[in-house]
Amino acid sequence: MGEKFSDHVVFGPDINLDKEVVLDYDGTRLTEAKAEEIASRNSELRSAQTKNN
Repeated sequence: MGEKFSDHVVFGPDINLDKEVVLDYDGTRLTEAKAEEIASRNSELRSAQTKNN
């Protein structure tokens, strides 16, 4: 198995998840679709936090 990274990982826009194998905390492979879903959710959370501050 590969290296264990911290719980918080930031990927740049140049990572190709079709070629790179990236596993989430439970061992599931991260796909482009899942990465887009996570990015969208994070963006929504940041917007909500900005409105509350």
